[in-house]
Amino acid sequence: MTNCTSCTRDKTQTLIDNRQVCTYCEAWRMECEARWILKNYSTTRRSKTKPMTARDWLEALKAKRGEDHARQLRQVMASIYRQSQK
Repeated sequence: MTNCTSCTRDKTQTLIDNRQVCTYCEAWRMECEARWILKNYSTTRRSKTKPMTARDWLEALKAKRGEDHARQLRQVMASIYRQSQK
């Protein structure tokens, strides 16, 4: 088995961009977070059960983790969304 492209652990997961990473890497965490946001929050509408949209979530994240992180997460979310439309 070959190693993760980001560290020395054995690779175990394939990202949306086909990179092989372990589940300890930041890239894997970010993709999981992006998938979770897309699954649990509407991209455009608020409702009683979901008072935040994915955009609201990203804005709150930008305040907490910084603009760079929010931008990277938005890019991963866009990649996942585009892949799902094929």
